[in-house]
Amino acid sequence: MKKIFILFSTFFLLNNVFASTEFKGGIFSDQTWTKANSPYIINGDVTLFPDVKLTVESGVEIKFGSNYSFQIRGQVNFNGTLNDSIYLSALNIIPGQAKMSWTGFRIDCGQGGKVFGKYLNAQNANLLFSLYNDRNDLVIELKNSLFKNNNCVIQGIASAGDNQIEVTDCVFKDNLLGIGETDKLKVENCIFNNHEVGIRVHEGPENAMIENCEFLKCRSAIAAWAIINNCYIHDNEMGIQIYPVGTITNCRIEYNASGLIISSYPYQIINSGIYNNIICGNTYGIYSKSMYNFKLGANCWCVEDLELPKYIYDAYDDVNLGIVTVTPTQSGCTITPRPVTDPDPNPDPDPNPDPVTTSINNNQNLENENLVIYPNPVLDKKIILKQNNLNGSYYEIFNSNNQLIFSGHVDSNTIDLDGNLSNGLYFIVVSKDEQLYRTKFIKL
Repeated sequence: MKKIFILFSTFFLLNNVFASTEFKGGIFSDQTWTKANSPYIINGDVTLFPDVKLTVESGVEIKFGSNYSFQIRGQVNFNGTLNDSIYLSALNIIPGQAKMSWTGFRIDCGQGGKVFGKYLNAQNANLLFSLYNDRNDLVIELKNSLFKNNNCVIQGIASAGDNQIEVTDCVFKDNLLGIGETDKLKVENCIFNNHEVGIRVHEGPENAMIENCEFLKCRSAIAAWAIINNCYIHDNEMGIQIYPVGTITNCRIEYNASGLIISSYPYQIINSGIYNNIICGNTYGIYSKSMYNFKLGANCWCVEDLELPKYIYDAYDDVNLGIVTVTPTQSGCTITPRPVTDPDPNPDPDPNPDPVTTSINNNQNLENENLVIYPNPVLDKKIILKQNNLNGSYYEIFNSNNQLIFSGHVDSNTIDLDGNLSNGLYFIVVSKDEQLYRTKFIKL
């Protein structure tokens, strides 16, 4: 006699107040996990079978035992909201291995595995989302989420070429690897903060697009054959590693140990798709690891041409390398003043803060980026200006779509924010004596 085992679940009271649900086994029919039954404790292997949907409501918390797998062969919808996120975390943090305290989700794309998530807060996983097998379809779509202190957030399949991944308005913080070995990847309006590697993709430019993102405090920000546009790359050990194909345009590449790195690819890299970038304030603007000559032009360096060679590491520093030629150079750009404080002070008063919506836009038609404010991110309703000469000046605050949100006058070096200002990234423009002062801030 054949038995069909649907699932094991046990309900009990936690502290006699909150319900919780222990869960393991198979999910063979559509289910909804609710906040009323949260937290869900994963105490055994779980498999979501093909053509089955699991819907996770806003406010649900899922805690995972350390060695249990969660295989996705159907579709998971994480439906968090701005005011009620979904939390994914370990049941117990492993001492000395916090980034590997639970296994993560294994997505079998070939059997129809998909994940659609918004307003997630996911921490301490080994491979949070790892892909297996190939399918010409959108298999991961993530929005408005925070991924923190994981070993790897998304691990794709090298050279598979058909699985599609889209990530928008997300914050990646303190992970070892943000996104790696993915297939058709699209990343927009995201922040990658403090990673060993932010994004690593070894595929052609048609398979990866990175736009309107910020990378900071990474050992390697981007190592990708990709279309990279309108990004802010700063305070990293290595900024962007250059490969034979791909484009890098309209980016600010500043304050890195090495801004652009010519990879030690076994063939000569002939890449004319690197132009209209501002490459300033780096120890080396270009650091070559290649034995072949390389030519780069149509970028702005914030220095006179005669000073430029000292910002290039090439054959003149190591005869085993090729010669880097930079011509022509653009003039007239200015470097962004470095923040007085840490670029990401990480206030995090709540150990499980809600994810923030972010949007980076460096193409504002403004004259300077020389306004220093604190705190940043902004947690309450006040912004304090570090400059002492702006009292009484007129200010305007824009969202990432260049829409004016509100305006006013600086009072006692302070700007009072509208109490209804939603989470996100904004630009401040202060005008005084026909000069504009500009910076951006994140509202949490």
